[in-house]
Amino acid sequence: MTDHTVIENKISSLQKYLGILKRYQQYSQQEILNDIDKKGALERYLYLDIQATIDLADAIISYKNLRKPSTMSGSFHILREAAIISDEVTEHKVK
Repeated sequence: MTDHTVIENKISSLQKYLGILKRYQQYSQQEILNDIDKKGALERYLYLDIQATIDLADAIISYKNLRKPSTMSGSFHILREAAIISDEVTEHKVK
């Protein structure tokens, strides 16, 4: 598989998981916490979405022949240094 194909596949996975996660927006936090099946599914899809994001970052780093990250968050700092993503995206923290 070419790097380009890998990147396309990672984007496709990311879009799929985001689409699934959007379905959970209709539920309140309390509804999710009170339903073990909803909570478990949501946690799993969040995990898959996060992993797809990290995999996409690493695929772009490989494609662009950038230095290798030493940590998962390092991937995003490398992309920021290469002006592929913004400071705002790199430093965004979920509250």
